[in-house]
Amino acid sequence: MLQPKRSSQEMFKALMRLTRIADKLGIQYCFVGSTLPFIETKVRRLTDIDLVVESPEAAARLFNSANFRDPDFEFNLSKTPALARAGQYFARAQGIRFDIYTKDLGGMPVSLILQNKSVHTQSRFRIPLVSRDLYFVLKTLIQPFAEIALTGRLKKGTGRGNSGKKDLFDLTLMHRRVDLAKVRELASHLSPEIRARIDANIAFIQKPSKQGQKIIWRAKERLHRAPRQGMGRHAIK
Repeated sequence: MLQPKRSSQEMFKALMRLTRIADKLGIQYCFVGSTLPFIETKVRRLTDIDLVVESPEAAARLFNSANFRDPDFEFNLSKTPALARAGQYFARAQGIRFDIYTKDLGGMPVSLILQNKSVHTQSRFRIPLVSRDLYFVLKTLIQPFAEIALTGRLKKGTGRGNSGKKDLFDLTLMHRRVDLAKVRELASHLSPEIRARIDANIAFIQKPSKQGQKIIWRAKERLHRAPRQGMGRHAIK
């Protein structure tokens, strides 16, 4: 049965449920994707929950123990062969989609992501997040922004809908919090093509073209058009 999209508050509660269960089971994990800008910038909304988990077996234990009490709950290996080989699973519960990565994310090994996670303290909870520096690298791996630095336009055919623009906005919003030397260090073992893309990405957010600035502001307008739904007692302070 199709369920309505969940509010950021409901999704944050699901995130905290996973945090409690994973910590209780001693599972190594961290949240990636939009969770970091959602918590740190206070202007992004959660649309789904992405996380990396140490192994497929640990991911299955985590979600089967979460007890979402949803008769339509599902947890499956991705049906896309390339993503299945990369160890990507997906789950649905209470109208929320979860993307779970157990081997690599965008070519970055899960073990390296877990080594570079940071911990955000929210009230009495500790939320493991991808580090800011690695977030920058991952976004560059997923979205080829090299063309933006040259043309101010997203490469045709990348991203779904406006996801590329949201990624660009996240990078622009957060780049002042990133250690660019650390970014280059994390990317040092990647291909020359990826390192060049990262350099172009850094150059773009430091001094975007006029057309690039328009893209950033359009992304910002879109994200602010609908007020962020209240977080109640779970508000990020």
